[in-house]
Amino acid sequence: MQFPLDFVWIDDIRVIEITHNVAVLDKDGQINTISPTYPIDKVLEINAGAAAKSGILVGDLVQFSK
Repeated sequence: MQFPLDFVWIDDIRVIEITHNVAVLDKDGQINTISPTYPIDKVLEINAGAAAKSGILVGDLVQFSK
């Protein structure tokens, strides 16, 4: 990735955790790697700030469409 992201961690159909504004590089200049605190089976990667702007909260239900 070349720009900061928000990570929305999802298990089944529920938002379990959100990691906001993850920079490309960490404070030491290394590529940032992250993982959720809890087991998940999906992750939504969106532009940094989009989770808050969209009102996404831990505990929200996720609906998938085909």
